[in-house]
Amino acid sequence: MNLRIDQGKALISLIKKRARFGFAVAIDKIFYDAQIGQIDGLPTAYSFCVMSCMMQIRAWLRKNKSVTKVAYMFESGHHHATEASRVMHNIAVHPNTKLAYRYSSHTFMEKTDALPLQAADMLAWQVHHFHERCSNGNCEPRKDYRALIRPIDSCYLHSADDLRKFKKLAIADGLIAG
Repeated sequence: MNLRIDQGKALISLIKKRARFGFAVAIDKIFYDAQIGQIDGLPTAYSFCVMSCMMQIRAWLRKNKSVTKVAYMFESGHHHATEASRVMHNIAVHPNTKLAYRYSSHTFMEKTDALPLQAADMLAWQVHHFHERCSNGNCEPRKDYRALIRPIDSCYLHSADDLRKFKKLAIADGLIAG
């Protein structure tokens, strides 16, 4: 028996039993930075992904009316953490968005101090590596990826076409010059 595999299986089983909803977003950071990242006024790839995750959460909340308040938790230590905080602050200060996201608070914690962050880290790792393998031509998901991702979960890879559309909208909205 392989202890690491057995521990991974036990963790996946626990996550699936306890998590209400899993969501992840992936993006080709190099492509994003080349197309959008250097444009003044537009988000970095990190903030773009935070906003994409928030849209997934909002869609899930629309279907799950019983969830009345959400406390958002981020892993501390990322060099773009202040961007995530700005995104969350913008949600918190506007009554309509605060209600739509059922925002009660947000915080940054070490993943060693908050077990749900470890589950999120496992999901993020799985999604990142799945999409990395796909970009290299191998889109067959690993067994642990298939075991972790449930039909109710949402994992999305932003395509180059998504980013072109985002840039076009930013130009149309006057956020950047065409």
